[in-house]
Parts: sequence; C-alpha cells; structure tokens
Amino acid sequence: MKLLRPLELIVMPMQDSLMKFDPKDGRPEPYPSHAEQYRIYHGSVAWLINPWTGRKRKAEDIGTDCFGYAIVPPGGGYEP
Repeated sequence: MKLLRPLELIVMPMQDSLMKFDPKDGRPEPYPSHAEQYRIYHGSVAWLINPWTGRKRKAEDIGTDCFGYAIVPPGGGYEP
C-alpha cells in the first residue's frame, strides 16, 4: 500500500486528464500519459514543463513542487 503525502491527497484527483507534453523536456505525447503512472514509471524526475500546456514552469514552482503535484490541468480546478 502506497502512503500519500497530504498534497497528493488534495491534488491528484484533478490530474486525471491525459498529459499532452512530457514534464521533463516538453516533448509531445509523453509515455505514460497519466500523471501518476508517469511518476511511477520515470521515478524522481523533476517536472520542468507543465504537461497539459507545454509551458515552462517557474523556478520557484519547481523548487516547492518538484514532481508537479500542484499543477492543475486547464479546466481541472474545483470550487470550494
């Protein structure tokens, strides 16, 4: 059983949509295309690119969220 950190519990359900870009280098059509499967397959790889928009992430965002758990896909936000 995998233990989830608090941030993962809040953010991961929003990352169900397929990623369009590889989070480490921005190439199109990453393998695997689901965020959690990508993390398992590639291990500890910093997410330098937003995998849903293809835009580079800010250095401070990468520093505080290296593995992209806080990235919200377009239209993936929720209202409290």
